[in-house]
Amino acid sequence: MCGIVGVSLGSLQYDAYSDLLETAAFLQHRGQDACGIICGTEDGTASFHRGAGLVNEVFGKGSHVASHLQGSFGIVRYPTNGEYNKVQIQPIIDKSRGNIAIAHNGNLENSRALGTYLTSIGQNQSNCTSDSGLILETLLSKYHPPSEMSSVESWIMLGLEQVYLRCVGSFACVLFIPGYGLVAFRDANGIKPVIMAERILDHGEVDYMFASESVACTSLGYTPVRDVRPGEAIFVPYASACRPQHRCIIRQVVPQLSYSPDIFEYVYFARADSVIDGISVNRSRRFMGKALAQTLINEITAKDGCVHEEIDCVIPVPETSLTCALAVSQYLHKPLAFGFVRNRFIFRTFLLPTQKQRTKAVASKLSTVREEFEGRNVLIIDDSIVRGTTAIQIVKMAREAGAKKVYFASGSPAIRFKHIHGIDLADESRLIAHGRSNLQISEALGADGVFYLSLDALIDSCISARRYGDVSSFEVGIFNGVYSTRGSCLAK
Repeated sequence: MCGIVGVSLGSLQYDAYSDLLETAAFLQHRGQDACGIICGTEDGTASFHRGAGLVNEVFGKGSHVASHLQGSFGIVRYPTNGEYNKVQIQPIIDKSRGNIAIAHNGNLENSRALGTYLTSIGQNQSNCTSDSGLILETLLSKYHPPSEMSSVESWIMLGLEQVYLRCVGSFACVLFIPGYGLVAFRDANGIKPVIMAERILDHGEVDYMFASESVACTSLGYTPVRDVRPGEAIFVPYASACRPQHRCIIRQVVPQLSYSPDIFEYVYFARADSVIDGISVNRSRRFMGKALAQTLINEITAKDGCVHEEIDCVIPVPETSLTCALAVSQYLHKPLAFGFVRNRFIFRTFLLPTQKQRTKAVASKLSTVREEFEGRNVLIIDDSIVRGTTAIQIVKMAREAGAKKVYFASGSPAIRFKHIHGIDLADESRLIAHGRSNLQISEALGADGVFYLSLDALIDSCISARRYGDVSSFEVGIFNGVYSTRGSCLAK
């Protein structure tokens, strides 16, 4: 999981750097450990800057990089935490072939075999240390210095055909080609998101943007036009005297295998003000809350009877779960209480690489408002439960704040399997729900009860939130072990 953005401006009078930097800030929630920007001009000149840290740390006030990041088109990308070195900070750039660069969101399943193949045919080994580099080298395996713009499109298509033939997994990419422009493309199952938007200028020029989420586009005055379809590539040659219309070119590289967006985008990862593949993230979470409330109404235990009747208030875990919790509160006719206060300078804890760091971060991230817990039976709502690190700490904090009973509900099904398509979740043995019943999970959390939304209800919630498009299936392997790219992995 990460954020990617590509910008191609219709007017050569302006630099793309400003738009790229602003959109990076709007997508900071998608990655926090490193970022990079590359920009290009009409004559093929490219300039770039990459570094470890948040966007404002790498490109912050007083930074000298803005003065040399010039050009009317470019890309930005930042990854999640993980083991990487400076060479692997994206965009991945091939300096030996004219600074062609790629920004990639997703995960390949055949990285080792692909790396061996590319090395055997003499591709650049230094780029074969990451999935993004492997995709770039696969595409460049058909590279030849183009003599004119039309031949660029030809060799890119040949390279993309190799990507779809040899790269197994998920990928949403923006390709940067100095002297030509941008190309956005997406895997044949449409697992990871990439949205195309345009901004029409006063003199008829058109600015184009590709981004992981619609909010990155709309916040800068771009209007979302369409999502890149599975198996599709969209070419945006740079604006020039020979191409005054600055129009995009759409090519279906391979047939669509399915249209299965990663459903975890709607559960947790995307911002609530985004629309992805025609589905409103905010509406989907509201429907998830309504369905979760119905689950609680139907839940009757031998010990406590109707659980929902003894709940005094609903308390969301800030901030992703707020929309879901509000719907639960309204549907159960229980007050919504803001019992947790979030430190906005602590980022998403499940992204952190070690358990010690995650546990410490939870304690720093949240504090309690005691009067919302004291003497009450509370229902705590979170969007999901991954390793359980946050949930265990939250239950403990609620009890220390004086809660009589603590129930914990997840706005998604139990996460029992690895996420193989780019969200950096733990191995299955570290997932708190893997191999455990709800009762065992509740005991592990220290809660009086734990409740999950069913997978069918989650899918229905997302489909009900659809504004446009024809998405009717999703990548749901983290919940049931059945992945879009490989079928059932339950026995593995």
